[in-house]
Amino acid sequence: MPAPARLSIVLLIFSLLAPSACHGKRYAPSLAQAAPAQRTSNAARPAARSDLQAKIERVRQGVQEWKAKGQDPKPIFLLMKDVETLLKQGRAEEANRRVDRALAMVAPGGAAATAPSGAAGVPRSAPVARATPAIGKVGAGGWRLVGDTPVLDLLSPPTGLSGSIARAPLQNWNDPSVLREAGGYSMWASLGMQGGGRNVSIYKLTSSDGIQWQLANRGEPVLRPGSRSEFDWYGVETPAVIRVGSTYHMYYTAYHNPDPRRGGHEYTMGHATSPDGIRWTKQGELRSLTDVVGKRSHNPWGWLARAEPAVTYYKGTFYLYFSDAHCRHSDCKGSSPAVRGISLATSTDGQDFVQVGNTPVLLQTASYPSSEGWDGYSTPWVYHDGTWFQLYVDVFRKVDWGYAQTRIAHYRSRDGNHFEEVQTDIVRVEGNPWATMSVRAPTVVEVNGERKMWYAGDNFDPRHKGRDIAADLRSGKLRMGIGMAVAPR
Repeated sequence: MPAPARLSIVLLIFSLLAPSACHGKRYAPSLAQAAPAQRTSNAARPAARSDLQAKIERVRQGVQEWKAKGQDPKPIFLLMKDVETLLKQGRAEEANRRVDRALAMVAPGGAAATAPSGAAGVPRSAPVARATPAIGKVGAGGWRLVGDTPVLDLLSPPTGLSGSIARAPLQNWNDPSVLREAGGYSMWASLGMQGGGRNVSIYKLTSSDGIQWQLANRGEPVLRPGSRSEFDWYGVETPAVIRVGSTYHMYYTAYHNPDPRRGGHEYTMGHATSPDGIRWTKQGELRSLTDVVGKRSHNPWGWLARAEPAVTYYKGTFYLYFSDAHCRHSDCKGSSPAVRGISLATSTDGQDFVQVGNTPVLLQTASYPSSEGWDGYSTPWVYHDGTWFQLYVDVFRKVDWGYAQTRIAHYRSRDGNHFEEVQTDIVRVEGNPWATMSVRAPTVVEVNGERKMWYAGDNFDPRHKGRDIAADLRSGKLRMGIGMAVAPR
């Protein structure tokens, strides 16, 4: 859409926050009062400007109705305050989406939720909402991306934020794990606010539609790193949650030592249980599987890392799949020094696991050959549909600046051990409207004949030195968060 004339959104914001005594006054500016548009022969521009002005007028009218009902319009201010900046930058489509979301917020019957708590001057009960994103073009296997931005990131945040999150300039929502539960969906996801793995914690969110999310536990983490003496003291991430009977089980990646050169290991796995998905009791490290991490002698599988667990429960047995890595060659050299696979371990109690075989049950197939720079698979997600173990993974590849997960693929198995390829490249960085550098950590739920996938991604390019990451996140130039895709079953 061509850029419309720059609207004085600041005046609109003042009108939204004006006291009720100002009801009836028109504060949204007319286009005649706005700065002149660039000259163009494109006949679509006047129509675009007229449409935007009309939507802003409807937002203003909706705000007046809010005020008449005693509702605080400040959440709309938080949504609209960057619209003028977006228009100045020529990002008219994103500005229009902001206005559309504000319109959906105030429209009769529009979705409403709780405003981000901790944001200055916004009460916890103030309504806020986002419009449902459009379904994107068809990808491999019939998968369609939902919208052209993340459903969860700094610019599309969950409601119910705690003050510490709301004030953080960096919010990296990552590693979703989603269950279908009564009333909608529950998601456990990791959030980093410092960069790297330091102090990454795990949060619970809920949603009725899988698109608009609300933080649980008053916006606080449900699982935090342990004390300095514990195996997960540096950070916790990549949760995988299932419910067995009345107990929730979470398997997660733990950071133990951020510098393996000092001795010790970096990526291992832990287990926690909960009666409600919020109050978790750590059961400890999965030592029967992770003791090999950091022990390079003879280049065993897992010495580089054992992490990113996925779990399903079938006929009395926990099936735990996890990322497993060792060197492709004994000297750990070459153009593709590491190889990553998905290994399997089983347990009857959920804590004491025995690995199935000595090598991964899924290694890179001919679709992703090492000769083309592919490293293998990581960050699995698994469930049993009554017939098949359905396994989704991301795929690592050597890129210009290092290694990254750039594809998501699908495999299945009748016995949980021997897998066949179902579909490659169901989500990929090429052609993705926002996750152009990495797509990873898929989680899939089947609902009413449809598969819904949430995945993490970003367009962060580490070659861009000296960039103001916080400013790029606020402007939307940099996106890192959780996206969504859907496909028929």
